Amino acid sequence: MIAWCYPIIFWGLIACLLVKLAQLCVADKGPRWLPLIGVAVTLIPIQGMPFGRFLHGITSGFSIPSFVLLLSVLWTAHTGRPLLSNSTRTTVCVAGAVFGITLYPMAIGLGTFDPYVFGWSSDGMTMLLMLVTSVFLWKNSAFGYVLLLTAAAWQIGLLESTNIWDYVVDPAYFLSSLVVLIAHAVRAKIAGHRRRALDKRTTTVESLRRYAA
Repeated sequence: MIAWCYPIIFWGLIACLLVKLAQLCVADKGPRWLPLIGVAVTLIPIQGMPFGRFLHGITSGFSIPSFVLLLSVLWTAHTGRPLLSNSTRTTVCVAGAVFGITLYPMAIGLGTFDPYVFGWSSDGMTMLLMLVTSVFLWKNSAFGYVLLLTAAAWQIGLLESTNIWDYVVDPAYFLSSLVVLIAHAVRAKIAGHRRRALDKRTTTVESLRRYAA
């Protein structure tokens, strides 16, 4: 039952976020409960099934880090305060990119082996996940708690899949992580060019002043 409800909850949060973003576009006008309309839409029954379940049919499912990121964005949009720190969000995105690059190219036939198969072998993957989780917790990274939540969700069967990879990463999480990291890299490069241009202008001005003196 819980696995059946999870995609409805996830799509409900997506709809809630979309309504909240639309509300922010008009200077955050309207009651604070307005985003709940999005949740209500995903609960509308269609042929005896909530709309959120129909939306679930167009995706391969959402991992636990995806859920955490979505909840973080929704929390920030609604309260104006970040749920996750900048460093934690960056770590989550880097992990998403690494997980996706590790899994998806070989899962579609690039290479001689498919790491997705190891997701069915619970002992090895569980030990690996707990090892990675321990490293992040040892480094006092909040991403360690995200991985703990992932492991707990897998243990209780929160998703319809029994493959642990589906709890760790999904295509949406992978692609959004790549977009965020590329955007950060582009912004950093632009900021670097601006700093160098400013330093050059400052140096030129100081040289002119010394020459004039």
